Amino acid sequence: IMQVLKIGQQFDTGANIHLIQGDIAEEESLELISAKPTMLTIVGGGAIETQYGVFRFFLGPTPDGSYKDIVEQGILNVTGHFSRTELSIVNNKLIKYDPGMPMKHFQPMLGEAEHSSS
Repeated sequence: IMQVLKIGQQFDTGANIHLIQGDIAEEESLELISAKPTMLTIVGGGAIETQYGVFRFFLGPTPDGSYKDIVEQGILNVTGHFSRTELSIVNNKLIKYDPGMPMKHFQPMLGEAEHSSS
């Protein structure tokens, strides 16, 4: 599952399990709910200290004009390194599914680079 959220002028591609790269949350001045880092347990019995607290922001507006409350745990790195992948096939399938989707909002590539201001 890949989810891309535009937060301010940044794109966060690691928010699909309610994690956000902590420096993006701070750069975009998201509301800090708790400054206390936490330990996350991972498959195989390991643990990772998040090094960041919990942040909140509102996503929307939805078609009915409402906003969704999003609460995410900040973490140093949401993912490890992964190879650069072209997204044109995925983007074209989305356009076929919903011809009204503007291509200008789609990222052409994913991977290899750290987050960047756009």
